Amino acid sequence: MQARGGSLYASVRFIKNGETHAGMPVFVNQYGTPETGDHALDLPALLAALSLALAAVWITLWERRKAKRQQ
Repeated sequence: MQARGGSLYASVRFIKNGETHAGMPVFVNQYGTPETGDHALDLPALLAALSLALAAVWITLWERRKAKRQQ
């Protein structure tokens, strides 16, 4: 922090390879993001998938029965 004319100004200096660097800093994530542990949608997604699978089986069986009756 520096005071100029009764106001405070912030400045940032950083060192790259042991020397003061004047350019804009570039930040790179070097670590993967951690898991949040939020599995709130797992059960609803599983139930929806099972429901769709059961509906497909039921429709298939219904169509086969209908086709058998027409013969």
